[in-house]
Amino acid sequence: MTRNVCLSLLLSLVFVSNAFSQNIFELKGKNIILTSDKIAFGWKNSYHDNFGKIYNAESLKKYKFSSKNLYKGDIVGKPLFVNDVRIINQSNNKKKAILISFDTHSDTLVMYLPLYLKTNDYIGGFRVDVEVNPEEISLCYHNCDEINRTKNQIQNKRFYFKGKNELFIFDNISIEKDLLCVQYSDKTSQKYQYYISAYSTNYRHNNNSFNTFTSSILFEDDLISQCKQKYDNAYIAALTDSLLNKEIYLSSGAKRGFYICENISIENIGTKEPCYNYIFTLRQEEDIIKLPIQNDMSHIVLADIYREEQRIKEEQRQREEAEYQSMLEKEEREYKASLIKKYGKKNALLILENAVQIGFTKEMCVEAWGEPYDINRTVTKNGVHEQWVYDIGRYLYFDGNILTAIQD
Repeated sequence: MTRNVCLSLLLSLVFVSNAFSQNIFELKGKNIILTSDKIAFGWKNSYHDNFGKIYNAESLKKYKFSSKNLYKGDIVGKPLFVNDVRIINQSNNKKKAILISFDTHSDTLVMYLPLYLKTNDYIGGFRVDVEVNPEEISLCYHNCDEINRTKNQIQNKRFYFKGKNELFIFDNISIEKDLLCVQYSDKTSQKYQYYISAYSTNYRHNNNSFNTFTSSILFEDDLISQCKQKYDNAYIAALTDSLLNKEIYLSSGAKRGFYICENISIENIGTKEPCYNYIFTLRQEEDIIKLPIQNDMSHIVLADIYREEQRIKEEQRQREEAEYQSMLEKEEREYKASLIKKYGKKNALLILENAVQIGFTKEMCVEAWGEPYDINRTVTKNGVHEQWVYDIGRYLYFDGNILTAIQD
């Protein structure tokens, strides 16, 4: 006796419509491209001849999925609009099926996915039939809506991969069978490709989507926007109005000097990863430097203001120098007058010329030559004799308080 044995591909055989909607039922309303006409099911990705066949619209009238209503064409790789995904014969497990209704440019077609499949496999004399879990139906497709939306969002946009400081630009997104190819190039026009696998309605499959790709990149537009948010617009406007296309003086750093402020712009100044900042572009003949704009820009002033400040400082210096010289001259006059009064004019003039002569007192010698480095004293019965030591080879000799010899 032959009996049918139904093996579920899930641990549970209880399905509810909410569970269905998480996968294949979400295709409704989407524009898609199928990557294969073979629809798998189950955690082992099994196939069955009657699973996933395509029928024409006539099959929908009485749900007659016979060979005469089979679609003879090929829908793989062609745009399809999914106008409906439904379950039929819900109360009859052996006739329960999912119907996916597609609109092409000219036809309405139906994919028939029976959820109860007869097999030719037997175990212990019993035929093994299969009950399909809708959550494990593997229909692989590209989402045309997402492709077009993403293409419009990123085409010709410049971007960086996170953690890198190399700038790329998006060129195109194309379909290559079961893969999406994101095409981009670097500043040398070198071409690159990033491949994204097709979606699958099987919940067990990890879908690689555009989100995976876009989460790994940084758009230049976003980095520029973040840079603008760091600055007060009024501050940047004021700097632009006061410094752009004008001669300035840079008062700090290794390259101090006069420059023309040629541009104020947002640029990438990062090394290992992108870092956008407002930048002064300064030119001094062929020498160009780029200077980040900071909250304190006191080290950059207009050249005319700097020159005026320097003129005022120079005038102040000259005044102070004149006052100092006047003071020195006054002190010199007073000192000369005091020497003349104390030692007489002749001796005073010698002292002012740092000269000494025999007969000078010790005090007069100190006025002329200053204090000695050392003093050698000799005491005899005739009195006290001193040798004053100055520079190498310069000596003064005293008998008592009077200069008696000069060695120079």
